Amino acid sequence: MSAITFDDIETFLTQSGMSWDDLADKLNMKLNKNQLKFQGVTKKVNAAMTALLAETTPALPVDDETFNRVERALFTIAKCSGGFVNTALTEWETDFTSLAKELSSPAIGNKDGSYLIRTTGAIRTTADTGDIAEIVILDGDSRIGDGGEIIAGAPHPLGLHEVLTKLGLPHCIYSSHSNGATREELAAKGIDSGGMYGADYHKYRAVILARYTPEQLPAVLDYLFTELHGAGVMLAPVTENKTWAQAWYFPRCPDDSRMKLFKFYQHEGSALDVDGITQDWIKKQAPVEIKPPKIAPYKAQPGESIKGWQCPIKAFNQAYSVHDVLTRNGYIKKGAKYLHPNSSSKIPGVQICDNCKDGVVRVFSHSSDVLNTGFASDAFDCFRLLECNGEW
Repeated sequence: MSAITFDDIETFLTQSGMSWDDLADKLNMKLNKNQLKFQGVTKKVNAAMTALLAETTPALPVDDETFNRVERALFTIAKCSGGFVNTALTEWETDFTSLAKELSSPAIGNKDGSYLIRTTGAIRTTADTGDIAEIVILDGDSRIGDGGEIIAGAPHPLGLHEVLTKLGLPHCIYSSHSNGATREELAAKGIDSGGMYGADYHKYRAVILARYTPEQLPAVLDYLFTELHGAGVMLAPVTENKTWAQAWYFPRCPDDSRMKLFKFYQHEGSALDVDGITQDWIKKQAPVEIKPPKIAPYKAQPGESIKGWQCPIKAFNQAYSVHDVLTRNGYIKKGAKYLHPNSSSKIPGVQICDNCKDGVVRVFSHSSDVLNTGFASDAFDCFRLLECNGEW
């Protein structure tokens, strides 16, 4: 085991965009920065960092010796050496290692320039391109906020890389031209990034090896985003992902300072089983009768027989939604579900129920939390369970 130095840790934090607190959480141990700096890295920290670096260190550009030694399966896509207005394409026979090598080496220049597409063709239109694609491209443009809103700037690419690696998918992720935009640049364009800019403002493309047709693309994207969101990587889907003849720029950086923020991740694996995914997806699209969840029996309230009496539960539910109560108690919205604030699995288990017979929106919990009562909970139920120890 090689010795990890304090400088190695500092370099890793800079490249990954993590803070010392983030690293401590990742390693599940306390870290004393000054102690590590002046007294050296302990054996325990050295072992943990060695394992972490092995898992998450961004891939370096492929060196020529390795490039020439690796056996590669060829496929054909198309590219253009001009800018976006140039729709004339040239077919490009390549392989995953060659493609990754090309995408790992950004040039300094303007955003508009040479690009590639997912399939073959002579002209960049849907009608003039092939009906078989060789790569899936995910646009790392924006993220889904806790309230379901779309925010400019994608999640850190390391999270995406970790999910795709666990799925065993061959992929590479490279920063795009807008990565690392300054606060001034974002303000000038009227972009609300939720306070993220510079090294915290992530923009990238993920290229995944897969062979599929236009008809299979929706299923492929649904599968990938389901896996990402289930793992807590809230990358926002965009139209470009499903545009068949979409142009995807080769990597370029506006200047040297942004070149230092360029990130590249790569993993070799087995191509996506598109046929299997497509069949599963088709089955999921079949109409399924969803039974409304059980609602707890109504409990009579003191005083409701008095003339002019108003139900405090109804009044509460009119004033607050389940979303209001859950989010103020730390729950995080993930699509149509909520994630418990102390979830160790990071899989959301509180389902929104908008098909209750009385029309009231409730939530039903599959998690091991106080909301898991066997019944769907309205806003008042969530309030009494989370904030009043279950008392009425």
